[in-house]
Amino acid sequence: MALPEIDNIVSLKLVPYGNTRASGEKYTCQHGPEECRSDLLGLCLLSLLGGGDDAIRTGSSSREALPYFACLERAGGRVKAASDCFGDTLARSPVSWAEVESCADDPGRAATLQALGAAETPAEHEYVPWTVVDGGACADEACDESV
Repeated sequence: MALPEIDNIVSLKLVPYGNTRASGEKYTCQHGPEECRSDLLGLCLLSLLGGGDDAIRTGSSSREALPYFACLERAGGRVKAASDCFGDTLARSPVSWAEVESCADDPGRAATLQALGAAETPAEHEYVPWTVVDGGACADEACDESV
């Protein structure tokens, strides 16, 4: 099935937050500081592409950002690959990589976006990526069969 056909039947919402744990204003990522930075860059990208933080709540920029996240995933989530992935997938977007980095470097924006990521990540998730099909969590084997 081609991606335009999938758009008609799938609601995509990417939330680059994973198994991050918050303690006050301090965030700890499962795979360390590099994962936290990568997640923050992704949250900034989603917000900037979608014209504001509501894009993280609604997923309105997830479809546009998907090629970037797929590239970054293929690169093992390495922050050093983020700029190249942006250039390879979103260079023609109205957002520049400098804007994404500037957002991620702003402590106030970082705190706001990390709080949004936390709010949009189901508390009951057991692993990532956490896939929801027809309103319910979907285990890997069940997803393979139903999707």
